[in-house]
Amino acid sequence: MFRSNKPKIANFRTGYAKHADFCEVFEQDTRLLYLLAFLLTTNHTESEQCFVLTVAEALKEETVFKEWARSWVRRRMIENAIGIVSPASGRNGQERDPWSAGQQGECEIDTVTKLDPFERFVFVMSIMERH
Repeated sequence: MFRSNKPKIANFRTGYAKHADFCEVFEQDTRLLYLLAFLLTTNHTESEQCFVLTVAEALKEETVFKEWARSWVRRRMIENAIGIVSPASGRNGQERDPWSAGQQGECEIDTVTKLDPFERFVFVMSIMERH
């Protein structure tokens, strides 16, 4: 007699990203995500730390729409890199690593990593990430 037209709670979570959705993003974009982390941190160890932290956070996340999973991962990667590189993190002039150690000459990536942290973040976020 008095039926509600509200959708069932079971259908409520169907539009949200699941572990598999995040795993797909990391699988498809591993190289680009690592490059993003490296450009922001300029250090392979910190890039790996940033990447692993982002993966761990993605697997805990339950409130990201499926369509937004890729952009959410990129945004979290940037936020984690900011946390790692910020002066408050205790980073004391960590050495900058070359992108690939065995190459002759300098590549474009190494040129970007020579920028000061603030300038580098502005460049990467505005030019490369289009934020």
